[in-house]
Amino acid sequence: MKKSLTVIVFIVITIIFVFCFADFIITLKNN
Repeated sequence: MKKSLTVIVFIVITIIFVFCFADFIITLKNN
């Protein structure tokens, strides 16, 4: 149970990181 919760948290953090990184790249291309 605890292990699966850790995996879910890791996936959520990864998705947030990818989203922020993509937003950063888009901002660079617009400038």
